[in-house]
Amino acid sequence: MTLPAYNANKQMTTPAWLWALVPLLLAAVLVVPLLGTDIMDVDEAATMINACWRHLGPCTPAEAIERRQWLEHGWGVEVLFSQWGQVVGWSEFALRVLSWLFGLLTIAWIYRLGRDLFSPGIALAAATLLATSVIFLVYMNSVRSYMAALLCTVLVLWGYWRVALDKREVTAKGRIVLLGGATGLLYTHAFAFLLLPALALFHLLFVPRNRRWWQAVALSGLALLLALPQAHDLALRVEGDFDPLNDPHRASALRAPEVLSLLLRYLSSELLNPRHPAAAALFLVLPLVPIIGRLRNRRPVQLTGGAPFLAIATILQLLFTLALNAWGRVLDPTRVRYLSALWPPAMLLIALALLHPAWAMLRNPLGILLVLAVAVFGAYDFVQEGPLIQTSWSWRAVFPTADMNRIAQDLGDSRENLLVVQEWFFGAGRQRYIYTDALVDDTLLLAPDTTSADILQQARGNHELTFLLRSSMEETLHLQQHVDYLFQRHWLPHDSWQANYITFIRLVTPFSTMLIDSHALDFDDGIRISGTGILRETDTLRFISHIHSGDSSLLANHSLAVNVIDPDTGARVAQADSGIGEGIHVRKITDFDLGALPTGDYELHVAIYDWRTGMRLNARDEATGVVSDMHVLQRFHVE
Repeated sequence: MTLPAYNANKQMTTPAWLWALVPLLLAAVLVVPLLGTDIMDVDEAATMINACWRHLGPCTPAEAIERRQWLEHGWGVEVLFSQWGQVVGWSEFALRVLSWLFGLLTIAWIYRLGRDLFSPGIALAAATLLATSVIFLVYMNSVRSYMAALLCTVLVLWGYWRVALDKREVTAKGRIVLLGGATGLLYTHAFAFLLLPALALFHLLFVPRNRRWWQAVALSGLALLLALPQAHDLALRVEGDFDPLNDPHRASALRAPEVLSLLLRYLSSELLNPRHPAAAALFLVLPLVPIIGRLRNRRPVQLTGGAPFLAIATILQLLFTLALNAWGRVLDPTRVRYLSALWPPAMLLIALALLHPAWAMLRNPLGILLVLAVAVFGAYDFVQEGPLIQTSWSWRAVFPTADMNRIAQDLGDSRENLLVVQEWFFGAGRQRYIYTDALVDDTLLLAPDTTSADILQQARGNHELTFLLRSSMEETLHLQQHVDYLFQRHWLPHDSWQANYITFIRLVTPFSTMLIDSHALDFDDGIRISGTGILRETDTLRFISHIHSGDSSLLANHSLAVNVIDPDTGARVAQADSGIGEGIHVRKITDFDLGALPTGDYELHVAIYDWRTGMRLNARDEATGVVSDMHVLQRFHVE
């Protein structure tokens, strides 16, 4: 690749513009296959529950703001995603597309910023480094505020350059971008909008006071006014609603040299992993390379030029970040994302230091090779879930969305069900409870030291008990031992499956009188009842059935009829008809009040009919071969 000659105001050429599509398309291709693959991780789920996700229903911006929990985040993320979900839907894929689009816009804008400040070649290198950075790619696939913060960071830098420093005339576009970017930044994340005080200090110290100086001040002041509605929340955070002493990350919080070491490690995609304090010195020297190059060439240093502006602003932003962390003690290796707003200017400075014809630390071919090496290492770590992901945060969700949907469907109609779930199956902390609380009322975490007696004690009072764990952990967690123990105490198997390395086993209670059958009925139209069960208590007869169809919408057109028949007279003494609902697997529960039945013997009959026509479907009993539109599943006696 031949780099164009340096020209701060060089216009974009067609070949350079075409080259700029390469990093943009690369990031798009890397992330698209993952957008709808995994369930929400802990912070995504918490973000979207704040934003009225799914069953919480549509909400207004005011309602989304009222629900928010994290004061370090601005209002923007909850409002943005709550309204986005109402337009495009609430699936993981649809929600993550917004962050994906923000990522593509960020790559496009960093190319434009680099082109206007330096040259198309340096802009292309910076866009490539950003598009293959692990942090960037992760949050292109995440329902969080960080990608919006990255985009606003680039917009603010470009808008400020055009309004305050560029030699060209100030345009309405520059003013709008600066105002919009600064306002958006204030509505994202506390660490992200530290760029604004950094620019303010640079503006006060190094920019001549002229008409353009005042324009930048006026636009920044207007952005602050537009962000005033959330000032109360920020004040609460400063006054103590956020108490660093109560932050679980405080014990592992990083000091300034460690933060710099972590930052350098991620910016270089693991190529540079120095121990502090060497990282601190190396990182702080890097932005000064352009200025050192100017001095070496005996050129006067203009602090309002593109390179000094970006270097000084980035150093100031970093110092503000370190100061905030010194007070709050919140940055640890799992929170490297809080530094993400430094990524765009840092990538530009790295590209400038390596590739600028006059200031390059290396000759162009070596600099280009190093840029490509960083890009390849970053993309590889992202795809293969390498050390940058594995040692920093639990990123990719614990299993695919399709598996989560199956689990939720199987547990969706459960009543009084104890879920014995493997530790870390749904992740840790809040993520675990977000999912388990939504699925069942009672949960027991299954660990290697969990005893069978503990499980039995916790299960008392529940009609069902479900084991949910990774198949690879069955031996470690003594699954067979627990199941055998429960069988010995008369618990009975009811439903189980194993797929995609997940084991799901459901048992039913031995309390009171209980009848379990395994009737499998094949109905017309490809509908099947794979199994049924009866739980009999003092005054209640509970009928449970598992209904399947290859078409997720077919079952919505049918109803399940369950009748209690007096075999002596053929009279129907009790009945329950209800729509089956959508899905490829629906679990239906029907309760009958035994207290309303006189003493005697009864039969339980079941049928499925198309509620649009009233016609019952014929079904074949797989065990007996009998074909009928009504089948007798159980006979029972009422005292």
